[in-house]
Amino acid sequence: VYHEAGRIRLQPANKEMEPMYYPPEDVEIQGRVIGVLRKL
Repeated sequence: VYHEAGRIRLQPANKEMEPMYYPPEDVEIQGRVIGVLRKL
């Protein structure tokens, strides 16, 4: 998450994906992911 001039940029770690931009009033950080469980 990056704060830029009047907007928030979500920058993916995957270089193949484009960043996403949102106005600050539309963004709310609720926590962080510490693990992912998947059933194979």
